[in-house]
Amino acid sequence: MSRHILLIQDDAAAAKTILDALSNSTDESFQVEWVRRCSEGLERLAGTERREHTVTTPTYCPRRSEA
Repeated sequence: MSRHILLIQDDAAAAKTILDALSNSTDESFQVEWVRRCSEGLERLAGTERREHTVTTPTYCPRRSEA
């Protein structure tokens, strides 16, 4: 079964590093979706049916009112 990873990262260089590392992984099948803002990530998660997700974010993720 393919897992879905939602990467929330506003820094393009950091996102590229993570995406590159994931693309070199042979452990498991997965799809990665990258968004820059927490609000975008919340929209993606709210718009999905029951799928398994792994979410990775920077240490600080502003509240919705701040995003």
